Amino acid sequence: MSLVTYQLTDHVATITLNRPEARNAINGPLRREINAAWDRFRDEEAA
Repeated sequence: MSLVTYQLTDHVATITLNRPEARNAINGPLRREINAAWDRFRDEEAA
């Protein structure tokens, strides 16, 4: 299961945290996935 999902729809990027068992508390793995999602957003032409 991914800790972060990234979706781009109609030029709107949505980054969703998916760690409900810890109330989306940020730990190392979640932080890395957030950074990866942000990098993906920054590199998107359509966002």
